Order: sequence, then C-alpha cells, then structure tokens
Amino acid sequence: MIEEALKAISDTDLFFERFNSYIELPQTKKRARVYTRLTGESSLRLFDETRYIYSAAVFLILLLFGERKHELAATKLVDVDALLDSSAVDMVGRVSKTSPTLSGRKTERPVVPELLNALAVVKKLTAYKRKEYSGELFFIRHPFQHSSNSGAGQITLSTNFLYGMLDEFARRTKANIEKVRPHMMRRAFSMMWAWRFDLGDLHHLSKMLHHNNERFTKAYTDDSNVFEFLPEELQKLMYETMEESLLGGTGLGGNFNKTMRRYKRRLQSVVNVITPESVNSFVRAIVGRHNYRIIPQVDGFCVMSDVRGKYAKCSTDGVGPNYSNRDDSLCVTCQNFGVPSNRRSVWEERLSAHKQVASSADIPTLRAAALESADRAETVLKWVDAGRENIA
Repeated sequence: MIEEALKAISDTDLFFERFNSYIELPQTKKRARVYTRLTGESSLRLFDETRYIYSAAVFLILLLFGERKHELAATKLVDVDALLDSSAVDMVGRVSKTSPTLSGRKTERPVVPELLNALAVVKKLTAYKRKEYSGELFFIRHPFQHSSNSGAGQITLSTNFLYGMLDEFARRTKANIEKVRPHMMRRAFSMMWAWRFDLGDLHHLSKMLHHNNERFTKAYTDDSNVFEFLPEELQKLMYETMEESLLGGTGLGGNFNKTMRRYKRRLQSVVNVITPESVNSFVRAIVGRHNYRIIPQVDGFCVMSDVRGKYAKCSTDGVGPNYSNRDDSLCVTCQNFGVPSNRRSVWEERLSAHKQVASSADIPTLRAAALESADRAETVLKWVDAGRENIA
C-alpha cells in the first residue's frame, strides 16, 4: 500500500493539467462534454483519479507522521505553508485524547520529502474548494466528492469521510484490504521506526507519538511476528556483514565477533581457499539454518537468531530480547552485540560526555558511574579499531 501511495503522488504533473483544465471550464451543463472533447477522457475518470490521489496522499501523511486522526484534522494551513516554503522543519499539530474539539496540547513532528510532496498534492487538490472556506484548517474536501456521501455539503473532513477515503484507497491497492484506520498507520509508523532506527530507543519514539508513558509505545512495537516483515535491506545487511567479516574485511567489533571467528574456522576446515563464492554459499546456509537477522541500533548491531534470544542481556523473560531494557552496560557484555566501524562517532561522543561528567561531578556516585561508562566506551572503541584483527 505504501508503494502504491508513493507512486500515486510521485508524478502528478499531467494529472493536474487535466484537473485544472476541468476546474477552469465554465460551470454549465456542457462542462463534462467540453472536457471530454478537449482531453479525450470522461470527467468521471478524472473524478475517480482525484479521489484516489487524495486518498493516497492522506494515507501517506497519516503513516509517515504517525498522527491520531484528530491531530490530522487540527492541521492548519499556515503551518503547512511554512513547511512548503522551507521556513520550518517540523509540522505543528495538536493532540488531545479527552476531547473531540480541536484544542489540546501542541505537537511538533519532523518531516521527510515524501511528506512534503503529499502535503503539496493535498494543497493543490483543495485549492478550488478553499475559495468557499474561510477557516484555518488545512484538510478540507476536494471538489469532486460523491454527491451521495453523508454530509456532502460539508467542506471540512469528517471522520466518516476520512474513513471512506482510506477504505476506498485500500480496496484499490494490491493489498486488497477492506478496512484501514488511522491507528493502523500509527502502529505501522512505530514498527518502521523500530525496524529502521533504534529498537531500544523507545524514549524518542514515545516523544514522536506524544505518549504520556513509554509503556504505551512498547505496545506499538512489541510484536512476536515483527521479523516476518523484516525489510529486504536489513536481510541484505545481515548477509553483507557476515560476508565481509569472513572475507577478512572489517567485521563487527565486539562479542559477536567470537561467533564469527568460530564460523571462519569452520569454513576453513571445508574449503582450501576462501573465495567470495564459497563465503556467499556458506553465509546463506548459516543465515537460513539459524534464521539470523540484524537489528540496527544507534550504537551498534544486535544479531539475533532462533536460539540467541535467550542469551540477550536485555532479556526480561529468559526467552527473547527486550529492547526497551537496553543500555550500554548490558550491551557491552552481551554476546549478541557487535559494533560496525560507522558507529565509532557515537561512542566517541559518549566517551567525551562521560569524561566531562566525571571531571565536573561533585557527587562521588555520579563520578564513579561516569568513569565506568567511559571505560565501556573506550572498550567499544578498541573493538572497532581492532575489528580486522579480531576476525583474522
């Protein structure tokens, strides 16, 4: 659905040429016939395409913002204009779970290019209808809504109208899903954050979701089936990391390197010369047999398999990892932890911060904790520097 939504709003220049040509025609009974004579297509097809593109844009905005539906409804035109004019980097909104009104706590969310494009598409689609609207809200209806829709005379988006848009979009995609709701995209946003960034850093995700308690955030990301949907790029990362290590390149510094050294000895026992071809076959067999996967963290990689979960230092049940329980004191002693060279700057910054605290702290326990943390950071930096030698 994400792929189809991105495709729907990615190249809309020709669509908007036809859209604007219809809008600019005189509003007479002959309008549809004139449009067909000018463009060679039915106006009904244009209306249908308009609804589809608008629905795709709203779907992406909900998904990539992780907003609640009332937060989306409270979006103001002036704030979107500031984003589109590049004078702002965060989207301003409001969130309140105790009132159906548009008042509530102010929120800010970072934006990405795909979001800017979706917002720009919505602005173009609603520009004509906005001439009839004197309010400040950004999300209003497009000019070609179904006449049979409930509340067809309204300009702002009602909940039912929003649900209808999302359901229609979902049914028309290859996913063939009958019903889509904003909370589903909110959870998808959380899952994508967990996959792509730092599973253990629920604090930042909680702030982005505007949860009052990180326990609510954990409920969005704690799914036993999460790895069934592991993105292809993370699978490639697992293969590339293991292959690079076995070929003698810079491997993962840290405790997982012990496992890689064991695998290299096993490989050397069955081949005379280690070649890229032999390594590729070996790695694919190992990854497939043990269901290996890499979970990127901001400070390193967590390497998991079907049996390694119970050895995770962050585990709270003795069965699998609990990434919300992660900290460097656990990771540095965990056999599943490895640090690639591109995480060196993270540990350098940590080391510097710990040393500053240690040198300025007046409280003995605080100073001792900072010194311990600095020692761990120095250990990890040694791992990174010795990555090549560790696998040799």
